[in-house]
Amino acid sequence: MGIAFFTTALILLSISIYSVYRFLSVFFSASQFGNLIILVSLVLVCGGFILTMILSRFYSSQLVRVFYIIFSLALGLLFYLTIFAVLFEIIKLLGITTNYLLLTRIGVALSLILFTIGLFDAGFPRVKNISVHLTNWQGKKIVQLSDVHLGSIYGIGFLDKQIIKVNALNPDLIVITGDLFDGTESHLDTFGPELAKLKAKNGVIFVPGNHDTSLGLDKIEPVLRQANILMLRDQAITIDGLEIIGLDLHLLAKDDNNPAVKDLQPYTGQARLLLKHVPMDVAWAKNLHVGLQLSGHSHNGQMFPLQMLTYLFYGKYQYGLHTDGTYNIYTSSGLGSWGPPVRTFNQAEIVNITIS
Repeated sequence: MGIAFFTTALILLSISIYSVYRFLSVFFSASQFGNLIILVSLVLVCGGFILTMILSRFYSSQLVRVFYIIFSLALGLLFYLTIFAVLFEIIKLLGITTNYLLLTRIGVALSLILFTIGLFDAGFPRVKNISVHLTNWQGKKIVQLSDVHLGSIYGIGFLDKQIIKVNALNPDLIVITGDLFDGTESHLDTFGPELAKLKAKNGVIFVPGNHDTSLGLDKIEPVLRQANILMLRDQAITIDGLEIIGLDLHLLAKDDNNPAVKDLQPYTGQARLLLKHVPMDVAWAKNLHVGLQLSGHSHNGQMFPLQMLTYLFYGKYQYGLHTDGTYNIYTSSGLGSWGPPVRTFNQAEIVNITIS
């Protein structure tokens, strides 16, 4: 699976470099030497992102972090340049006669606008308020955090601001539905004291995501203990009359086929909350009389128009609140981001859930 992912990524990056190279060559009306500079710059952006992403996982160098942020930002802009570059190539292939220079200028301008909007949507998370009916747990408040991706980009300063917002909501319970960490080992222990500032009457519960798992749960467990955060892995626990089921990460694109859950109580009408990183296992949850499922992972596509891609994987459950009888599921778009800190038309969120 890892080889297939990186092979696909390299193919897509190659297409991006080639199409944007031809696009910018027209935009700059570049000479042969100018074209070479454009090509080298594009290769540097893609190669630099991959290299600094790998280095940032193992080294705590501030220089590596700075370059990782720079290359991540450049990659975000490259994404939108690629969209307009591909459209530009399609227009040329169709033989449509027009002012190609003007088209590239419009494309570059729109890319910059979409990129800037994405920076704002990622950098200024909102509090998303929703109301859900959950039998026998009315009048409570749950705050969901998902896909924070703490690491090289989202550091202590960002986390501190979000914790202030969370605590101001005065929640009864805080849940973190995976990808709390981005896969960076360096300075991992510094997050423990900051996460310990999260305050809820009934504590903080965490289930792992794919980035947490790839980093190594053995590495993040000491951080969670330091922060007094309880990790559930295919396990159930009852707190203040609410039975919370936390599922481990098994598969990203398939249901887990009735995972065995330790300490799950016989159903007698109690309120049940399911925490699972990916928005799946809906039929299983309904059969188990789950009243509310909280998930994340999809980022709601993160950068428009990638919502179409996440919809292919998770259907309507890829984002938002969906209700079917007594069953509710909310999939968060996430608080952080992966790769470019860009979330165009898709604002980062803290989910404030009132149980009605």
